[in-house]
Amino acid sequence: MATENIDEIERFADRYALGFERGEGSSHFLRVKIPGGILNTKQLGELAEMAQNYGKGYAEITTRQDLQLHWIEVEKALEVFRDLERIGFTTDKCGQAYPGARYGDVRNIVGCPAAGISREELFDATPILIKVTEVFLGKRTYQDLPRKFKMSISGCPRNCTIPYVQDLAFVGAKYYDGRVGFTILAGGRVGTEPKLAEPLDIFIEADDALEVARSIVELYRDHGPRTQKAKARFKFMLESWGRAKLTAFLKEKLNGRVREFKVESGPIECWEHTGVNRQRQDDKFYVTIPIIGGTLSTATMLRLAEIAERYGRPEVRLTCFQNLMMIDVNECEIPQVKKELKDLGFNLDGYPYRWTTVACAANFCGKGIENTKARTFEIMKHLEAEMGDRLHELNLTISISGCLSGCARHVIADVGLQGVVAHKDGKTIPGYNIYLGGNPSLGQMVEAGVPVERVRDHIVNILSTYLNERVGCESLKDFYLRRSVEEFDKSSGGLR
Repeated sequence: MATENIDEIERFADRYALGFERGEGSSHFLRVKIPGGILNTKQLGELAEMAQNYGKGYAEITTRQDLQLHWIEVEKALEVFRDLERIGFTTDKCGQAYPGARYGDVRNIVGCPAAGISREELFDATPILIKVTEVFLGKRTYQDLPRKFKMSISGCPRNCTIPYVQDLAFVGAKYYDGRVGFTILAGGRVGTEPKLAEPLDIFIEADDALEVARSIVELYRDHGPRTQKAKARFKFMLESWGRAKLTAFLKEKLNGRVREFKVESGPIECWEHTGVNRQRQDDKFYVTIPIIGGTLSTATMLRLAEIAERYGRPEVRLTCFQNLMMIDVNECEIPQVKKELKDLGFNLDGYPYRWTTVACAANFCGKGIENTKARTFEIMKHLEAEMGDRLHELNLTISISGCLSGCARHVIADVGLQGVVAHKDGKTIPGYNIYLGGNPSLGQMVEAGVPVERVRDHIVNILSTYLNERVGCESLKDFYLRRSVEEFDKSSGGLR
């Protein structure tokens, strides 16, 4: 190998990696790390070209505001990394192929996609998010954590970053004296043994977030469990330590700058910035485009970049619900924007659940039982054919994960599906477990192993029963909690 290539490999080693997968004929993927989901339209266009050149013209927005490409050839890794470096992004380390509890890193830090423009936010946390990202980015000392470490930093009251599933979440809060900063949640996890992140009941100044993040990541690196890969997540360390010990650790690290702060309301629902919204800037609007399953083609990405640049600021934001946001659109141009997006297949007057339905890439990772994104499209088509405009009455989240890992967060959705192997006529077939009652609580499994061809009818049955029998403005979660599990008729696939 040429000396220059060896030098280049060394230069890329701490900032770039390909992920391993085994589905759809793809052995490696590229997960582009986009802090806070913010990129300019030129970068979106260049990533579209990378998708064309290396990934068969296909890309996916992930639930961590990344952009993911598949079918990456190992032989072209250096070429891919050169292109990505030129565009201005790095990758997650994607150490899932390594045995044992090691080579974990801080994953893309997620933030509110409407940061800096939302009329609701307490403050714009983006500058803090960028500073915290830079602390860990490309630093070898932070690239051998027991497992991956997930973080969110946001001043948005919608909880659009889903803080309850993060290892560490900085949530915008107003202290008793009126100051704004963060309260902290820790130890969240989806997948096996899921758990909502716990409130530490403290308040910190916004400028102290960097020190808190660094201290907790170093604590996890140095003292996190490493005997079993499955038990190496931060959640298990927190369970062993307890909240009181972790809080005491932070108080010592911050030399008295941590204040007691009890969050009285408990977990709050997590919602997307759907549709067209007025910005805090006069006469400007942001537009969230529902990208079902986060799937995009090169041609669509290029067209979206062109529309965003022509009608708004040359910048877009990716969201934790796999959508894409345009910003700074003039009010008088919204009708034309809506028309052009509809011509492209994105209806901004569509049913609300189109913005809050997410699906993982189970057909690529090798763990899933089928193509969950294709199943999502099929379920949505059936829902809209059977329920029509009644879907406008629904305000809910739907998440479809291909396996127990729960990458689509099915355990905290209003309606969650988890892929499993089902049985029919003595044969094994793809199926789904159905969960209800999440957002933000952990949902409960109400039906197990429903064959794939019956899943869509079960969901129609559940949602129709809810609409017909709910009390007032009762949410699906509250409706479910009011009903006993025995009221679910598993043989017919729905509520009685």
